[in-house]
Amino acid sequence: MSPDELDEFLQKVSELIEPWISKAGAARRLEITEGTIRGYIERGEWERGVEYKVIGKTTYVHYPNAQLWISQHAGSAAQKTESESVSTRQGRRSMTRRSTVTRIPQLY
Repeated sequence: MSPDELDEFLQKVSELIEPWISKAGAARRLEITEGTIRGYIERGEWERGVEYKVIGKTTYVHYPNAQLWISQHAGSAAQKTESESVSTRQGRRSMTRRSTVTRIPQLY
């Protein structure tokens, strides 16, 4: 068994034994930022006890469930972001620009 195969095997074993990992560890393994994880939680996209749990002040992520959720929702999130950015750009084009100089009438 090569060192790479051994590392992969040990990672799979650790996932089976300890599926709950820290938010920072999950971010590294899932190749997303901690802010993205926080966003999923705050928007209610991840369910407490399924994809994540909080013990004290520490957030733990259930790696297999989070990985499954991301694989099922990754395409729809990217499409949503792209469609929002296109509609925002189109909306900006139709706006009339106002003069940058504002005249204030003198009252004295």
